[in-house]
Amino acid sequence: MGERTLRRLLIIGSSAVVQQASKRGAPKGSWLEQMLARKPRMLVTVALANKMARIV
Repeated sequence: MGERTLRRLLIIGSSAVVQQASKRGAPKGSWLEQMLARKPRMLVTVALANKMARIV
């Protein structure tokens, strides 16, 4: 489960990215665009936070 504060910051950051991608449109052919096309927005937010945590 990890550090609560860090997890919260990752979710906040990824929700901002997903919100902007929803409004302006994600880059064509990107992972984010494909995920938003098939999954609910909150699930994509958590998946993106997980992806960012693994990169960090």
